[in-house]
Amino acid sequence: MNDHSIIPAKQSGKQVDLFEEVELADSREAADIFAGARRKLLHPVIWKPMTGQLAADFAKPDPRDKREVLTGDYIRIDIPAPGLSAGDGHDWVKVESKKENIDPGADESLALTVKVCENPGHPEKGVAHFFAEGATSTFMIIRKGNTIRASYHGRNEKPNLDNPALGDKIRNAVVAIGAMAGISELQWKAFLKGLLAGQQDL
Repeated sequence: MNDHSIIPAKQSGKQVDLFEEVELADSREAADIFAGARRKLLHPVIWKPMTGQLAADFAKPDPRDKREVLTGDYIRIDIPAPGLSAGDGHDWVKVESKKENIDPGADESLALTVKVCENPGHPEKGVAHFFAEGATSTFMIIRKGNTIRASYHGRNEKPNLDNPALGDKIRNAVVAIGAMAGISELQWKAFLKGLLAGQQDL
């Protein structure tokens, strides 16, 4: 399996690829860091502490749900901007895929892809996200010996101007333009560093 079979293809809009890598003293320590990174990636509730107080807040619809995310799960996003009426005040993504052992040449590996989606409570209002339908984010963690690489791959990023409400269209345009200008890249770079920085409490 290669990156092209994991990361959705670019059809339109912006493409983003970010990488962070650490080399540990030995493979045993690297395995511990990988286990922590895997745990953090699969629990969106702890993403914000890794990216700073001005970053978005991520959660499952039911905050009591503490299990790892699975394919088909929804993730609610609260960004530091006016709420989205189509999303009942939130932006939404859905877990498109969760794949283990994505790299046959690695000791351990994992990929998680999320895709913008409708508000599960009101799907008739259309995609509830500042990016338009088709936008995805793929996160990958790969350990080879005592080296771990974490990466982020954004695809098809463009403003969502399809929501019926004029306020949503304006808000989405402003937020998406800011994200495409590099604001979101700063967040995801911090996120990748956080994945590889050791443990984080739930």
